[in-house]
Amino acid sequence: MKIGALSDMHGDFPYVENCDVLCICGDTVPLKLQWDDDKCIPWIINEFFDWVYGLPCLYVVWIAGNHDATLQSWGKEAIRTAIRESNLANKLFYLEDDLIELDGVKFYGCPWCINLDPSRWAFVTGGEKYLKIPDCDVLLTHQPPFGDVGFDPWQRRNFGSTYLRSVIKDRNIKVCCSGHTHQGMRGPETIGKTKCYNVSVKDDYYNLRYPVTYIDYEIVQ
Repeated sequence: MKIGALSDMHGDFPYVENCDVLCICGDTVPLKLQWDDDKCIPWIINEFFDWVYGLPCLYVVWIAGNHDATLQSWGKEAIRTAIRESNLANKLFYLEDDLIELDGVKFYGCPWCINLDPSRWAFVTGGEKYLKIPDCDVLLTHQPPFGDVGFDPWQRRNFGSTYLRSVIKDRNIKVCCSGHTHQGMRGPETIGKTKCYNVSVKDDYYNLRYPVTYIDYEIVQ
């Protein structure tokens, strides 16, 4: 299985090669719309869904991030209803603390971030959401685990979570794809049994800079 992975689109649509599954790890919506549900929901339905429809892959697995306030207020059941109504039910899968199996590979999505102000950001957890992460083949998180994939050398700051790192070390997970850290090591970084990747496509100036990451799942196993 060829897996593509990206994060931190912030309203832009990068080039995607042919792949079996594309993982989108949060911060999907445009910055200027992230708190405006009346404009952001139509953008998701009319622009994002249209882009997904044309992607050269069988499946798209999608989670939210801390900039996706509209996705939190909209709610995952309403999002899934909109996906069905857009005829994407067999291609686009929105995960929020959910597990899905596609062609024998188990994907789990966790959009939450720790150590953020919930009055300013979406999908903020005290760490309890990380405890729900099960054994799986591919884990999608927005926040990375603490380590090389979480360190931004330009800001000299690590955006990763030590709590998430400890959870990953205790689980049987083959691949973890995350974003949130725009610049830094792309990976893979090995944490326990897991190959971890930073799949952000934008730099700290919110310019598209990095290509989509591609992972040969059969080699990783």
